[in-house]
Amino acid sequence: MIIKRSAYKYPLGVPGLPGRAPYGRGRPGITPVTRSPFTALRSPLYVRRFPFVALPGGTAPMALEIIQPEDLDRPKTYSHVIVATGTRMVFIAGQMSDDLDGNLVAPDDLPAQAGQVFTNLGRALAAAGARPDQVTKIGIYVVDHRREYLPIIEEARVALFGDHRPTDTLIGVERLAAPGYVIEVDAIAVVD
Repeated sequence: MIIKRSAYKYPLGVPGLPGRAPYGRGRPGITPVTRSPFTALRSPLYVRRFPFVALPGGTAPMALEIIQPEDLDRPKTYSHVIVATGTRMVFIAGQMSDDLDGNLVAPDDLPAQAGQVFTNLGRALAAAGARPDQVTKIGIYVVDHRREYLPIIEEARVALFGDHRPTDTLIGVERLAAPGYVIEVDAIAVVD
């Protein structure tokens, strides 16, 4: 079960906002509301929203349930749906085709960069104590994507994931962070 709530921070004693009355005016914890508190929610000067997500603790093993709905096509390279149960999530930032010294590997060369990107993704997962088979979603960003790039990307992807098929979104983009980069991949994993 996931418990989600939001907390709102209000300055104390502002007319029309919930909260405590200023010192010496009214009882603590009670402020007459002269206008809807929802009016204040639209004002960034008075309200800051802090989302909280609480996951129940425990030692239950992590499980990924891979679902291929009957009424959708059967993709060969990814899964349509993954249901994850676990209490520890790992978020991997977009991995670029940099070597260990931070140098771009093979500028404008998709096959070489794809190999390096998925190698870097594997290293990032390992640093967090995660395995490729615990990845639930990846995002693949390719400069000037064309359909003929798919086998190149798939070869690099299979080198890391093998038969595991996380959900994925492939997005063609105009450019990445710097000239010469042609592919970037980010990921989410659920680990226990």
